[in-house]
Order: sequence, then C-alpha cells, then structure tokens
Amino acid sequence: MKAIIVSQQDPAGLNVFQRLVERGFRETQQEWKGTKILERDGTLLVRVPEDITHVAGIDALNAELLVFASRHKSAAGTKAFTIHATGNIARPEPSDLGLIVAAPQFGGVAGELSLVQAQYAGAVLTELRDNAPEGFQVTLEATHHGPTSFNTPMFFAELGSSENEWPNPDYGALLADAILRGIGRQPSGKTAIGVGGNHYCAAFNPLAGEYHFGHIAARSTRPALDAAMISQLVSKTLPKPDVLFVDGNGITGKEELRKLLSHATCKVEWI
Repeated sequence: MKAIIVSQQDPAGLNVFQRLVERGFRETQQEWKGTKILERDGTLLVRVPEDITHVAGIDALNAELLVFASRHKSAAGTKAFTIHATGNIARPEPSDLGLIVAAPQFGGVAGELSLVQAQYAGAVLTELRDNAPEGFQVTLEATHHGPTSFNTPMFFAELGSSENEWPNPDYGALLADAILRGIGRQPSGKTAIGVGGNHYCAAFNPLAGEYHFGHIAARSTRPALDAAMISQLVSKTLPKPDVLFVDGNGITGKEELRKLLSHATCKVEWI
C-alpha cells in the first residue's frame, strides 16, 4: 500500500487532492486526525492539518511509500515541477538556494535524513519530463527540509513556483497523473546519490534518465558533510545506490572530501 499526502494549508496540495478525487479516489471509514482518508486501488490519499514539512506520526499508516504532493516556491517564480528527498544536511542561506526560506521553519531533525525510494522518485520525474507543458522546468532538487523521522520511504513531488501555478487545475492534474503513473510502475533501474552542485542539480539532471537519484547534498552543505552524513546519504537511499556522483565544480575542501568518500560503501564517480 502506498499513500499520497497533502496539507490542508497548501493550495498546490489541495489542487492535487481535488484532481485525484476526480480520478476516482473515494472516502473510506479511516480517518487521519479527524479527516477522512480516501483510497483508490490500494493507494491512500491523506490530508494532514499541519504544514507539509512538519508532518508527524504518518508511519502509523503502515504504508510502503509516502509521496508528499506540495507547492514549490522560489524567488524567481519559475514554472517548475520538482522532485526531491527530504532531510537537514545543513541550513543553507536563502541566497544559496534562490528560494524564499527561513531556516528554523522547515521541519525535521537537524542532521537527519529521511528514507527515500529513488526508483519511484525517478519514475515520477520521468513522467513529469514526458508530459510537462511548454515553459515548465522539470528538475531534481537537492535534499532539504523536513519531515525526516519516519521509517517509511518518501519523497516530495512539487508544483511551482508561485500563486499563479499552485491552484491551476491543469497543472494539478499533470502532477497527480505523474504521481499515479510513477508509483504504479514496478520499481526498477539503477540508483544514485549526488554530492556538490547547485540546489537545482544542474550536473545531475542529465544523468537522471540513466539513474534514479535519491539524496543529493548541494555544495552549500559541504561544511556539514562528514563521515556520518555521507553514511546517511548512502544508507537512506533505497535501493542502495549504485554510484555516488560528485560535482566538483566550486566545491570547497576537495582533498578532504576525497578522503571522506574513499570510505563510501558504493562506487564514487567525479563529474
């Protein structure tokens, strides 16, 4: 059983929720925090009352996979669909991300990453790439924000990047369909993680057809990359990554990083 999670505070999430209702999700007798859970063909649709980055206790659903359908917000307001794992490698400044963020507000536990099922995340990314309308970017994002403390693999699938896109029913339908088709596939394919590069993964996006990416640590998080964090990048990407790609462009402490990565439990490849 898989579950799609939306926040009642999020216009993009509620847009996706309504599009999924149109696609046959119906109320069950189950509730989550006083709100009916919907279901279709063994996939649950759950509305949560809190901000999507602060969701707690959702492991109680006993799902095999959680997909968080959410808004994406950026200072540039670029039309985009994004996919990313969650976790708090570090708290980058807004100028590093090009995002409108305030570090303490973004949920999860400091220094903790979530579990991410990279093959499903990659399948949804592929669906978005194949169907996005003209003028939209479809991109990976580096790992950021919460929630983190779940035993269930998860990822975010986002619609952005402004009030003009979030409630648009056509864009909501596209994201809803991409999620359903992506998680409806049999998971397969090579997996990877990334270290370095910018928040929007310029060096890793071209590889995302051959590999399904789990966690990605942008170069802005380099000061927080120690042996324990690199171990989390590997161990919390499922299935175990076939390769760890490193974008060395502009990254600091390269020699120290090489030494750290020499102990990684997967192949390391600099690009």
